[in-house]
Amino acid sequence: MDLDKGLGSRDYSDETLAKIVLGALTFMAIARSKSMVHSGTRFAHHYGHLWRLQVAALFVIPFVITLD
Repeated sequence: MDLDKGLGSRDYSDETLAKIVLGALTFMAIARSKSMVHSGTRFAHHYGHLWRLQVAALFVIPFVITLD
């Protein structure tokens, strides 16, 4: 992995971009469906933290995919 390149200049293939987008969409869909099923106060408390996981996933997923 070339650390000299910035995140913006990294070239992703169409397949890799599709994996990133699908992963993010799947994660958000699971988070939303769980929030509807478990609408109790315990999960409502945890749901407030899920946006942090979504933001972290957007940064982590590309690095995991590009590690060779």
